[in-house]
Amino acid sequence: MRSIPILLLAVWAVSAKAQTAGVPRLGWVIEEGGAAVREAVGIPGAAQSGPNREIPGVRMLAIRPGSGTALAVREDGQPVAVDLDSLAAGSAHELEGAVQRPDLAVWSPLGKALLLCSYSESRLQVWLQQGEGWRLERESALGAESAAVSDRGEVLARIDGVLYFLGTDGSMEEITREPGSRFTFLAGSGRYAWLEAGAARLAGESGAMVEIPLTEKDGVARLLFSPVRGMLVVAESRDDRTELTSWSGEGLKQGEWICPATVMGITASGADGVVQLVVPGDGPAWMASFDQSGGRVFFVPRPAAEGGDLK
Repeated sequence: MRSIPILLLAVWAVSAKAQTAGVPRLGWVIEEGGAAVREAVGIPGAAQSGPNREIPGVRMLAIRPGSGTALAVREDGQPVAVDLDSLAAGSAHELEGAVQRPDLAVWSPLGKALLLCSYSESRLQVWLQQGEGWRLERESALGAESAAVSDRGEVLARIDGVLYFLGTDGSMEEITREPGSRFTFLAGSGRYAWLEAGAARLAGESGAMVEIPLTEKDGVARLLFSPVRGMLVVAESRDDRTELTSWSGEGLKQGEWICPATVMGITASGADGVVQLVVPGDGPAWMASFDQSGGRVFFVPRPAAEGGDLK
């Protein structure tokens, strides 16, 4: 195993808690396919966004949950760690030994692990946080079409259309062959969830499997994510409307929220428990904030005019 020190990590925890001119941060919104980001500040329901901050020469960007940093893949294929607060200074640090030109760059729910995968080269890497750096925990000769990684380093990977669980001990277990099944790990644990036969199923950590029946609806697209410890959120989109429902790891319903738009994806914002709800169009950005007491869905308007930082 290789230990890679990255000086930027020393400020990551600080960035996640920082304030902008005394205003709380809600994280970052990815714009234009990862070519730019906007900072969201304020509180849910009364948030503002700053001007675009361009990220030149980047072909992929994945914001790390709970931090002010991201994993970016440069146009030359090199993965680098970037401090989103220092984009103007070009602050970046290469992740030495990382697979080049990855097709997948996926953070764990709390940002404690990173998965990189090249489908064409059949290389899948798991990196774990170690002090102020990252450690290449293991590499497998696998090419995944999609994947998720737990905060402890376990992996869910769809390979040739089949979803597998990959343990830290090298074990490999088939989960489902259902086409297009969505999946995720639960934050801070090895428990995981996937969609199968009209239900969300939870398993892992030697616990009993829990099945959450989902109402049959024509034309519904579903997503799964885990924004905070012990919480699974199911997002169901249909007819320009998305219902978000949170469940406990034991399958108990916790809350419901509505986003009046079609949510096509979920990305971390960099703030604890806050995610961007990726929707089509050039309207306001939609976000959701969660903690152990519940959640809230809200929008962040884009600035009326570009130029200048928020005062």
